[in-house]
Parts: sequence; C-alpha cells; structure tokens
Amino acid sequence: LALAHMYSGDTATATRSLEKALQVSRQAGTIINAALALCHLAELCLLEGQLGKAEKRYEEALALAVDEKGQRLPVAGMALIGLGHGLLERNDLTAAGRCVQEGIRLSSRWGEPGALQGYTVLAQLKKAEGDFSEARSLLQKAAQIAARFDAMDMDDVSVGIAQAQLALAEGDLEGAERWARERGLNACPEALALEAKPGQDSFMHNHFRQSETLTLVRLLLAQGGAKAKDGLERASEFLEQLLLQAEVHGQGWRTIEVLALSALVSQARGDAAEAAQALDRALPMARSEGYVRIFVDEGEPMAALLQEAFLRGTTPHYVRQLLQAMGVEVNGRPQLARPPQASLSHGQQPLVEALSKRELEVLRFLATSLSSREIAEHLYVSVNTVRSHIRHIYGKLDAHS
Repeated sequence: LALAHMYSGDTATATRSLEKALQVSRQAGTIINAALALCHLAELCLLEGQLGKAEKRYEEALALAVDEKGQRLPVAGMALIGLGHGLLERNDLTAAGRCVQEGIRLSSRWGEPGALQGYTVLAQLKKAEGDFSEARSLLQKAAQIAARFDAMDMDDVSVGIAQAQLALAEGDLEGAERWARERGLNACPEALALEAKPGQDSFMHNHFRQSETLTLVRLLLAQGGAKAKDGLERASEFLEQLLLQAEVHGQGWRTIEVLALSALVSQARGDAAEAAQALDRALPMARSEGYVRIFVDEGEPMAALLQEAFLRGTTPHYVRQLLQAMGVEVNGRPQLARPPQASLSHGQQPLVEALSKRELEVLRFLATSLSSREIAEHLYVSVNTVRSHIRHIYGKLDAHS
C-alpha cells in the first residue's frame, strides 16, 4: 500500500503507511519487512532532500538486518547502497565506496537485480574520482542486468541516464546526443513537461522523465555553435517547468539540482543577476544537509558562479568548502553583512539586547527567499512562533522590514 502511494506521488500517505508497516513488522518480529520499510522511508527522505534523516533510517535498517549470529542479511545490502548514495553526495568517497561495494555483495545474494542500483551508484563514485573507464564498465554491467531482468522499464531508463551523464563528463557529445534522440528528448518543453499535480499515477514515470530532462539540459549547455542560443532558451523553459514540479511534490534534492542548473543556464545566457538569484536560493537549502556533489559535478562553470557567490557573502563558509572540494583556490573576501561596530555613524547604536541563538537562525533564513511557513518547517516550529521571532528581531535591531 505504501509503495502504491509512493508511486502515485502521495508521499505523505506513503510515509504514514510505511510507519505503520514498520510498527507491525517490529511487533511480529519480521526483520526483513521492518528493514524494507526503513529503507523505503529513507528513500522518501532522500527524495525530500533530507540526507541526515535518510542516513538515520538506513542505519536503523542496518541494525535490524542481522541474523542470530550477528551476520548481515541480504536486505542489509539495500540499506548500504542507499547509505553510500548519501555519503557520495556529501563527498565522502571512501566511506561511500565501502558501503556500496558491501551493499552489492550482500544484494547479489538475493539475485542480480538487487545489486543494479549499487552498480550505478558505484559508477557515479568512479566518475567523481575521474576513473571514467571503470565507471563505463560498471554501467555496462548494470545495463546487462537491466536487459536480462525486464520486470521494470525504469531500470533500463535509469542506467541510460547514468550512461548519458558519463558521456557528458567525458566530453562525448555525440554519445549524449544519440541517447537524447533514442529517448525522444528533442520535443518542445510543453511535450516533455508533465503536469505538476500530487497523486497522479505517472509519478514515477515523471521522476525518471525529470532526470532525463535535466540530463538534456546539461547536453544543451555543453553544445555550442549557432544553435546554442535556441538550446539555452529551451533549457530555461524546461527548468521552469521542472522547478514547479519539484516544489509541488516537495522534492528537495530535485529543487536544489534544478536551481543549480538554472544558475548555469542564466550564466550561459549572460544574465548574471538571474544566475546569482538562482544560486542564492539553492545554497542555503543545500548547506543545511551538506550537499556537495550536486554542485561540484557541474565543473568549471559552477566553480565560477560559486566564486562570485563567495564574494557576495552568500553562505561563505559553505561555499568555501565546495570550492575546496573542486580544487579551486578561494580569492578575495566575502562582503560583510553590516559595517563593523567601530564604524557606526552618528545616531546608530549597538544592540541593546543580543539576538538569541534561535533568533539568529531565523535571521539567517530571512536572508533567503524562504517564506515564514517554509522557515517554520525547517525549524520544526509553528508559523506563529517564527513571526514572533521576527518581531523580536525587528525590535532588537530597531528595524521595520
């Protein structure tokens, strides 16, 4: 029932059903069902962009999925692969590699299809390390498994997306263009974009179609020549549709990815202000969960945007970490949020009362584009509480807006 809700896009009901399945499984002592429920709950957390919560769910599943001798059961492989995926995004490549390789070994005891996702995640890791040859070999193995076990077309689609992204990373535009043609991705944005309504039956189809469209956007960014301008216009339209879908479905990971690509497209179109606006929306969302590869994997154009964000003073400590992960030296200093106290002009006064820790948290969120309701969700408090904090902040700062 939970999976039916998940695949139809009703993630809130899916979560409640999985929590119930977990409770019943624990009471009945059915370890495998409990571990599976935890893994699917973690998948929903990843979809929502909550890397920390997903990690805890996977670790709970690992603690459960052992036999009477303390040896890990095959179902633990699913948790290890998911855990490795999150660690990869946080750029902990060594730990991610250990998790995914052990996950593949355990999942293979259930059968080859269980290890398929592990091979695609491991290929992403090898791509991040610059070992394109090994990444290609792993994806070929994944493609062979997907072709032999055709229970779901989405397996083949998922591997194809990973192969196209690898082709782009290697500079193989011809290979990526061939993939786009085979998948029918040369249509107009209206033909590709699917209606953003919760609960539609084609949610999982939408999910993979979104991934394909984002890969197409990267292809359009990589293409030059006379058609570059038209391609960037198409890319911008695609991203506008995808951002709407991601926000409607509460897909945090997808929202960050779309905003990052929107910044790159705006940069390529020569619109520096629009690029800065998109990136400044993405960075605070990504910082709270420790996203790294989502920016780093976009290469030099993203490095240039991040350098500008650092100088603007947008989450400077976090941006410095991202640039260091890209091997880019940080030049210059970020702008100060306000003049140092020593330079206060006549009539200005230091704070009569210092801001509390929670008020400082709210103040940092106010510097983003988040609404009061969204800030409340991040802080796990009510909207009225957030508004009360804002009133106190204004009072202490002697400000009105």
